[in-house]
Amino acid sequence: MNVIKIPFNLLPDGRKPYFSDILKELPGNPSGQIPDNSIVSKGLCGLGGTYSELTNASRNSVIIEPNKPTIVCKQFDPQLGEFAPFGVYKRVTVDKIIEYIDKCRQGNRAWKIMTTPESFRRVEEAIGYTGLNIRTDCFLLFDEVHHVVDDQDFRKSISLPFDTFFECQHKAIITATPRRMRDKRFELQGFHEIVLSPQFDYSVPLKVCVTNNILQQLRQELAEVGKEKPVFIFCNSTAMNYSMAKQLDPEGASIFCSEDSCNNLSVAGFKSAYDSWSLSHMKSLNFFTSRFHNGWDCELDFKPVVIMVTDCLSVEHTMIDPEVDAKQIIGRFRQGIDIAIVISNCNSSFEVRNRDSIEGRVEAHKDQYNIIDALAKTAPDEVMRDTAIEIRNSMPYHNWLDEKGQENGFAIDHYVEQKLLRATYHDRNRLFDAYGNVPAYEVYPLSIYWPLGDTERLQRNALGLAKREKYRIAVSQLQLLADCDSPMAITMKEDIRNEMPLIVEAFEKLGVAVIEQLHYSESRIKEALLDQAYKEKRNQSIVLAAIKAKFKPNRWYSCKFIKDTIKRIYEKFGITPPSAVVADEILCFYYGNPKNTNKGRGFQLYESKF
Repeated sequence: MNVIKIPFNLLPDGRKPYFSDILKELPGNPSGQIPDNSIVSKGLCGLGGTYSELTNASRNSVIIEPNKPTIVCKQFDPQLGEFAPFGVYKRVTVDKIIEYIDKCRQGNRAWKIMTTPESFRRVEEAIGYTGLNIRTDCFLLFDEVHHVVDDQDFRKSISLPFDTFFECQHKAIITATPRRMRDKRFELQGFHEIVLSPQFDYSVPLKVCVTNNILQQLRQELAEVGKEKPVFIFCNSTAMNYSMAKQLDPEGASIFCSEDSCNNLSVAGFKSAYDSWSLSHMKSLNFFTSRFHNGWDCELDFKPVVIMVTDCLSVEHTMIDPEVDAKQIIGRFRQGIDIAIVISNCNSSFEVRNRDSIEGRVEAHKDQYNIIDALAKTAPDEVMRDTAIEIRNSMPYHNWLDEKGQENGFAIDHYVEQKLLRATYHDRNRLFDAYGNVPAYEVYPLSIYWPLGDTERLQRNALGLAKREKYRIAVSQLQLLADCDSPMAITMKEDIRNEMPLIVEAFEKLGVAVIEQLHYSESRIKEALLDQAYKEKRNQSIVLAAIKAKFKPNRWYSCKFIKDTIKRIYEKFGITPPSAVVADEILCFYYGNPKNTNKGRGFQLYESKF
């Protein structure tokens, strides 16, 4: 593919130049519009590539964006005014799109539509109803195209517009963080890559903390940052964001995620969840999923601290790509940031392979698939054919085919990039190097070790582990913290208490030896705690005084009187005995012996034990 590089510098006043002004440097492109059949690598976020198509290009345009927040950001941007696009996403009908296009045509102005990939078919249908053809009568721009590769595993529909895309006469791709794309249609249609190359230092300070305990490190970073201004935390897991918000500051946190995730959080009782950004929703802690990594412009009157969290031990899809995701996240803040902080653990079980090795594996999977596919087509009988088809459809390469049975290059690209990303998170040095090799960052690497970490948390919560074994692990971890009185050690203990309140209470009140004697049995531990609580309340001075007032030494009392009196005293002071009160209970307070008289069964009491 032909590559054209366009170097650019800051303007004399220190501002970045406009995207369209940079593109004017292309020969034969005085308008600065995005050329047909081009892949534009912006180099920097925030140059205004989408703005350029909305405000500088006088043609009809359809811009495909990765998700709704990116569209809403532009749709309701007051700075765009009359150039604001028409947004198409969930629940926007074909009729509404037609109405917008007709209105623009009546006003003799170009129409600008921004759509999600899932809503693209409605846009194509609406344009057809107006008598126009999307393949000839407009410019089709695929923005932030790296998402087509990155989101393939959970969102295959994101690449569906590409069949129409390659049929269009006027089309282009744009992103600040390009991915390699193997789709042969780029070469066949003569696409060329335009690389905008900044010639100035645009790096931002980036603190990379590799740690064995994500939550504790986040607590420490937040403590150092302070509460003077809101913090923005990016983690691609709604469940993990909810867990962190709940443990850090449930009342002072907002979570920004998908509409479905907002509904789930609401059901869970968390009310500050939103599917679109607004300053009115901003709180002290603001958590974001990957829906807000790209194309979302965050205008603030301060430079925030941005924290990016990866927990690849328990939630693998939280891995942040240093070259793509981190760069996009930092680029969301148009006024700049104070500092960016990466908090991550590593996973030594991840396989380490380079790109050539992974590509070789792709070819091997393809060859194996073709062998089994040929066997399925030439099998001499139905049993062999069905067996071959079953084996073929379970092979990795089968997942890299589209609905027509054609190779989906984006799915293979996703496989390769994910394997490379997993290798990056194998160990701290690889992660440090990955960030250090990106010109956008001035990296400060740190390794932080805590007495208990994410591995220990996973051990406590492992699926399929017997409760007794979980208790045993928790007790061993509590022993590690027993001699630590630092605030963080206390917090770690509280984390275990939140997960297993019973075992922490038993550790504190019964001790390790007793728990071991009870063989970590939940029912026996509960019984022992109840018995101890009963004994502690029974031995309170006010209770002892009440008993002493009712029973005198060197006297005989009937069993009925003893039982009734002790029960009344216990009820008065809110004591619930683990079993029914019997007359023998008096021997906890007095020395004495059972003695039957002509008045019935009873006890002869001697001196008090207290």
